[in-house]
Amino acid sequence: MPHYSTDSRKNHTGVLLIILCTAFGLTACNNTGVTTTVPVNNTVPPPVNPSAPSVTLSASPPSIASGATSVVTWSSTNTTSCTSSGGGGTGTTGSFTTPALITTTTYTVTCTGPGGTASQSTTVSVTTSSACSTTGATGAITLSIVPSRLTGVAPLSVFFDASGTTATTTTTPFHDLQYRWDFGDTGAGTWAFGARPGASNKNLETGAIAVHVFESPGVYTVNLIASDGVNSVSNNCALIVVQNPDTVFSGSNTVCVSTGTDFTGCPSGATTYQTASFNTAMGYIGSGVHRLLFKAGDTWTGATAASLSVAGPGLVGSFGAGTKPIIRAGNLGGVFITVQADDWRVMGLDLDGNTGNAPYGAISIGGAYSNTTVLNVHAHNIGSGIFGSGGTYDVVQEMVIDEIDPASNNAAAVYWTPSTTSALLGNYINPTGYGDHVIRMGGAKKFIISHNTLGNPGAGNGLVIKLHQVNNPPCSAAPCVWDGTYTEKDIIADNHILPITTAWQIVVAPQNDLAAEHLRDIIVERNWLESKTGTANSQISITTVDLDGFHPSTVRNNILDMSTSNTGITGISVQTYTGAPIVNNVHIYNNTCYSSAAVNFRCVEIGNGVTSARVYNNLASAPNGSGQKEILIDGGTGTLQASNLLNNTPSALFVSGTPVLPVDYALKSGTNPAVDTGTAVPVFGDFLSNSRPNGGAWDIGAYER
Repeated sequence: MPHYSTDSRKNHTGVLLIILCTAFGLTACNNTGVTTTVPVNNTVPPPVNPSAPSVTLSASPPSIASGATSVVTWSSTNTTSCTSSGGGGTGTTGSFTTPALITTTTYTVTCTGPGGTASQSTTVSVTTSSACSTTGATGAITLSIVPSRLTGVAPLSVFFDASGTTATTTTTPFHDLQYRWDFGDTGAGTWAFGARPGASNKNLETGAIAVHVFESPGVYTVNLIASDGVNSVSNNCALIVVQNPDTVFSGSNTVCVSTGTDFTGCPSGATTYQTASFNTAMGYIGSGVHRLLFKAGDTWTGATAASLSVAGPGLVGSFGAGTKPIIRAGNLGGVFITVQADDWRVMGLDLDGNTGNAPYGAISIGGAYSNTTVLNVHAHNIGSGIFGSGGTYDVVQEMVIDEIDPASNNAAAVYWTPSTTSALLGNYINPTGYGDHVIRMGGAKKFIISHNTLGNPGAGNGLVIKLHQVNNPPCSAAPCVWDGTYTEKDIIADNHILPITTAWQIVVAPQNDLAAEHLRDIIVERNWLESKTGTANSQISITTVDLDGFHPSTVRNNILDMSTSNTGITGISVQTYTGAPIVNNVHIYNNTCYSSAAVNFRCVEIGNGVTSARVYNNLASAPNGSGQKEILIDGGTGTLQASNLLNNTPSALFVSGTPVLPVDYALKSGTNPAVDTGTAVPVFGDFLSNSRPNGGAWDIGAYER
């Protein structure tokens, strides 16, 4: 929604008294009124009462081009005159002197004179700044950029949706165009977790959907470049205004709590309270109070779960210097914080479930509420992590979830179903032997899981990422009937899957063989997966459906370390489910598979019943493999394949002959069978997001040299 700034007004006084003072014996004549002296014979009539003033209004916004909403300062071009047949008056003129996102606003002038008051209004529209532009091959690519919001208080999470972009060169632009975002937030820093910790820039992102959290107040120009490898189009028309929380939550709108008497660092004018009770502190949030800050380094105890049910914007965080404030569970179960209103931020807290109180969960985003941001929160000694259901534009970023009770019966450390246009960014979720999945997403649409480090679900059926659909009504026995909904347009990217013992790592598929669920338009890219111990038998499993030929799924630029002690492992598996329709149109491009173990090795496996898979430019090396050593096992129908390379001498391929870290898989210089020997595919960046092809031909594997 647009943000409207406060209308500050300026007063102007004018007098147009057309009276012959001396002719009528006036003893005084000034700007505030008329004083008369009437002769004794009363032969001179008193002056006629002036009529109400009329308004002449001219209100013009600055001269700006049409396009998307932008930031303007509107004041200098507004003019007003107040006239009256019988006297003058005072007029007010509209002024917007602080940056504000204005799409339309009503400009009103009121004139007050001796004869009364009159007003006139006009509506003006402001749509974009003159700097806004769309450039490049606009005939080939038509960009569509939809921000979830244009303004709000820091930290401000914004979801950017370019999935409506079209191109003349492809019918599947969600997959076949390269989208590069620059959020204009140059001080954002780098991601601490994920496939390239300390190297991936938070300010830059790829993909048709993207999310950014603007942590500092300011005005940010967001730029998107989309390319089909030949044609490129750029757009810088999305401007985001991020407000200062000290202004939005000024004065008594903020409450600071301390367990003692030290309130150093509390914002000026805030109300202060001393309490050691978490629930008492949360009770201060209400009408007129939308920011609650806990003192860094202090510890609170919560006997029961707390709820955020006051309409936002709102914020729960910390003040002062030191370690995160600790919120420690008491003896009752529940969830530390349940979000039950729009536009809340929970940040900078340490949620300690307290040993022996595993039923406690961290945060629940309950119901169809929007724009929840969880930022830099540590949750441990708990029974579950994050639960989300039905919301939109929710973001969990830079959260650490560990030490979850292995005996817990919950569905996942992060369980989100269903949800749309939301994201898990830059988190560390390693529940140390938790009894079920790490992340479970059901019915997610336009959901992003990126830059996370993930590991250690429970043994057996535990998965690291489980992405499925939700039948409505639920189906537990055959025959199941598809309800017509999809899990779709989801991106799993730039994550690090730790060397775990589970049998499965990333699974994009129905919940089970009976579930008639459909998934499509899924992208799995630039992930680093490790399987070095235990029973791992598949790292990426894809079961998706493209009923009309316009919704494929893509697995590209992943690095798979398959050095498991299991008897054998498959890197990327495309399989059918008994209760699901035919799996088709899965694209597997430019992945790198490696194993140092003496076990069976299968980089890509296309199962029976799978149709129209495309397998290009994949690179594999298993120097110590025994039994099967395959780049591709194809049991499908109509599989297209080319330029897939198995070379069991890693020193001939990679900069390291014994690769361990992602940088070790870069292609070595000199003669290399993987360089310039690939097939042209719509993959225009590599594992590092560097452009490809380089040198006129595609390289094989996740890196372009």
